[in-house]
Amino acid sequence: MSIDTTASASASAAQNSSAGSVQVSVLKKSVDLQANAVLQLIQSATQPSELASEGSVGTQVNTHA
Repeated sequence: MSIDTTASASASAAQNSSAGSVQVSVLKKSVDLQANAVLQLIQSATQPSELASEGSVGTQVNTHA
């Protein structure tokens, strides 16, 4: 193996390693953003909603339907 071939292979391996690191970083950011979105969705779904206490909508049950 010549020195030129070895240097070329080394440079190629370094570029692949660098690209892999960037891809992993982007993936981690994407997963973190998705986790935050899911957490917000779950928190909004678990908040109790207030029921109607007056008026005709939501306070009367039609048992003959």
